[in-house]
Amino acid sequence: MGRKRYTIIVGDLHLGTGKSGRDGFNPFESFYQDERFIEFIEHHMKGKYEDAYVELIFNGDTFSMLGGDEILPPLLEENTSAMVLTRIMHGHRNMIEALRKFAERENTLVTFLVGEYDIGLLWPICETLLKDSISNKIKVMFGPYEVSGFRIEHGNQFEVIHRFNKDEVKFAVEKKGVLKLPYGPFFIHGFINELKRERPYIDRVPSLSMYLKWAFYFDTSFAIKTILKGIMFLFRIWVKHPRFLYMEFPSTFSLIKELLRKSPLEKYAFDFLKRSNYKGLILSHSHIPSRRITSDGKIYINTGTWTDIISLEVGSLGRRTLFTYVELEEDEYGNVVPHLMVWRGKEGLMEDFHGEY
Repeated sequence: MGRKRYTIIVGDLHLGTGKSGRDGFNPFESFYQDERFIEFIEHHMKGKYEDAYVELIFNGDTFSMLGGDEILPPLLEENTSAMVLTRIMHGHRNMIEALRKFAERENTLVTFLVGEYDIGLLWPICETLLKDSISNKIKVMFGPYEVSGFRIEHGNQFEVIHRFNKDEVKFAVEKKGVLKLPYGPFFIHGFINELKRERPYIDRVPSLSMYLKWAFYFDTSFAIKTILKGIMFLFRIWVKHPRFLYMEFPSTFSLIKELLRKSPLEKYAFDFLKRSNYKGLILSHSHIPSRRITSDGKIYINTGTWTDIISLEVGSLGRRTLFTYVELEEDEYGNVVPHLMVWRGKEGLMEDFHGEY
């Protein structure tokens, strides 16, 4: 009999440049769980995992490579992407060191799939930086990725605003040109990050449309201003920076409609599973942990995120942090059991609160 295999999948960690200042607060950092995640990594090197084959998959948006004072997203070019990634890895160097110890074991593998925040990982310099810091064994991929009949990908490709042209990305990386980005990275970098100066919590609400509906009642002037500015921003990007943009003009109207309604990711996932031969689909992207079974017995799972979520849904109203992840447990006969898990770890007496109410 062979080794048991475990595939551990986490998504949307959004590592920024780390803590800053005397109190450690950085308004553009979303991830303050380094010690907890190091404990999570170490857990998967002992006990039942010690002699098993363990693959740790980061399912996109691991690194927040959108931010800073640049007019255009740093993801566009190789050198600026490498500069941002270097800052992020330095800001979370203890976590990177823990990953290195995990990856250097004989029976482990670390795989990075990219999302709209960290598509820059595909640049050769960025891949080299990761390998130099963690291990030559790591894999960096656009996705999708398949494990035992389960398809794993970030989820941005299901939405117009975040959908990359895979061929365009491959061409730019191979020719060392400039990446053509969909509207999403421009919108996050130039618009959402600017809104955070006024409403620091805005990117913690999984659905912008849900936030705007709420804001119409409780923050009316800001909601109206945001919608008008947002629409103008989308058209301005199309007019001023067309050579960096992957999208035809008519698609602008589709993405405006997409922005103003609740995220359809789960619906897209169900539609995809109906047409496919996969046993299941594992996504991230929406930040909302979820496990659903289709009418024909296929499984959709969303990993959720380890960053704060502010839910405006009646059933889960409020602010919370859920350390969710997916584990695919495969026995020596190839039978796979998927689990949506919550990491508890050791109970800490206290920790810094990084946020505001």
